[in-house]
Amino acid sequence: MPLDLLYLDEGEWQGLVSDSAALSPFAPPGDEAFSGAKKARDFADIRALPSGDVFDELKKYIAALNRKTIIATYSEGSAARLKTLMENAGIKSIAEVKGADDLKKLKPHETGLSILGLEHGFVADDLAIITEADLMGERLSASLRPRERRRPRISCAKFRRWMKVIWWCMSITASGGSWRWKP
Repeated sequence: MPLDLLYLDEGEWQGLVSDSAALSPFAPPGDEAFSGAKKARDFADIRALPSGDVFDELKKYIAALNRKTIIATYSEGSAARLKTLMENAGIKSIAEVKGADDLKKLKPHETGLSILGLEHGFVADDLAIITEADLMGERLSASLRPRERRRPRISCAKFRRWMKVIWWCMSITASGGSWRWKP
């Protein structure tokens, strides 16, 4: 079959997509007039400092945003841990956000805590979402693959003993069940 029947060339592709709209929450390169969402702040620079306080910086960042802010966590346990850390840093009015109704109830100066499977946060006109990974860094245990089961390690001496036991059992079976040792 000829390749031009299998694949579109550049002209055909441009003809098909010329009337379509591209939807993206992020600004196209070089478009300063775009008022969509932007990537949220990553606190890696603060984490890298020996005396860096991520939650103090988060408090300042939320105050500067002046919009509804949600901290997205991976689990209920991490949400409880982050809530405690944020309260210790002086971030007040932390509300639990379980759905759209709870989000609508948030005021611009309030911070919501929600369990969302997002890798990175974003800042839109009326909402900011900051993820646990933005604050704390990438999770080391966030592997999607199941862990491989490690084989137990056994010493050579134990291996020899087990091999003698197995060989002895096999020799009993081969001899028809007699209990005589056959070296």
